[in-house]
Amino acid sequence: MSRRLFIFLAAAVCVMSGCSRRQPIVVGSKDSTEQKLLAEITAQFLERQLPDAIVQRRFGLGDTRTVQQALLNNEIGLYPEYTGLVVTELLKETASDNPTVVLERARMELKRISLLEFLAPFGFESRNVLVIRAGDGEKLTTASDAANSKMRWKVGLSYEFQNKDTGLPSLNTYRLEMGAPLRSMKAEELFKALGNKDVDLIVTTSTDGHLTSGDYKVLADDQKAFPPMTAGLVVRDDVLAREPKLQETLNRLSNRISVETMRQLNAQVEIDERKIEDVARDFLNSAGLK
Repeated sequence: MSRRLFIFLAAAVCVMSGCSRRQPIVVGSKDSTEQKLLAEITAQFLERQLPDAIVQRRFGLGDTRTVQQALLNNEIGLYPEYTGLVVTELLKETASDNPTVVLERARMELKRISLLEFLAPFGFESRNVLVIRAGDGEKLTTASDAANSKMRWKVGLSYEFQNKDTGLPSLNTYRLEMGAPLRSMKAEELFKALGNKDVDLIVTTSTDGHLTSGDYKVLADDQKAFPPMTAGLVVRDDVLAREPKLQETLNRLSNRISVETMRQLNAQVEIDERKIEDVARDFLNSAGLK
């Protein structure tokens, strides 16, 4: 029996039998602060807008493939994702450098293959970027400038970036002159290593909270080596079917978070050490999402 037919029959049986027990809407996330923030913002917004719904949280489940499998296994109903990871990590395709093309590709294939919807782009991309100390290389503005300089770079990157199919190949586009072997570490250790001069350049994301300070400089990805990473929500079709107001509600989160706003939210958790729940609540209130 196809999954599409199964979903239709399950819904029909539920209607005919008058299902009295409401199934929960389970919001999942990967491990990063940003993922947990987006998931918490989503969960709190659903609790505000759908007071009769049962909203549950399963955050910090693992990497892209792990969380996607949890979605397919119906362990969660939705989670935040990035279009570039759908195309490169799940579909195993080369992503266009056009964010709109990548978004439409992700939407089409998730729907066709797995009956999933990519909804509510939040309004920002979380692309990989190269970052140096603000006082280093005043004339450097692009990643190509760094590659063409006389610097022999000590580069730091996260384990997650290293494990991506597109991670090292994208970085190698720039053919940086290396002064030491690549150093892999936890994502939260990257800026400490850069500040301590253990490394000279790191690969992080454009929404990292540390970029709110003036201590660092982002080098433009002038060769478009890193794929677009539009953030949005991936949702199971059957969850949308059983919750008629869910899609409309989730779409209200569309275009509500800019790159600068996401950096600030991440900084409040990672630097100011505020609780994710409090940061999410304050964001919803300030954005008028009540």
